[in-house]
Amino acid sequence: MIKPYLMFNRECEEAFKLYIEAFGGELIAMQKYSEIPSSPDFPVEESDKDLVLYSQLRLTKDGIIMGSDSYRELNDSDKVVVSVELRHGTY
Repeated sequence: MIKPYLMFNRECEEAFKLYIEAFGGELIAMQKYSEIPSSPDFPVEESDKDLVLYSQLRLTKDGIIMGSDSYRELNDSDKVVVSVELRHGTY
C-alpha cells in the first residue's frame, strides 16, 4: 500500500482540519511535539511544542494520508514523501 506523507511548515493541524472539512474522513492520530517525553537527544523548543509530530487521516477504507510539521523551514521539494507498506501474503 502506498501512503502519501505530507510535511508542513508549521501548518499541519490546520491543513488536516481543512482536509477533514473538504473530503470527510476520520482523524486516526495526531500527536504534538509537546506529548513526547523530554530528552536531551531530541530537545524541543518552547515555540515548537504545538507542532504536529505525527498525524494520520483515513479518507477511505484503505486511503490514508499522513503528515507532520517540520521544526525547520522546508523547501517545496521536501514536503512530500511516499510511505510504502508491504504485507506478507499472496497477491
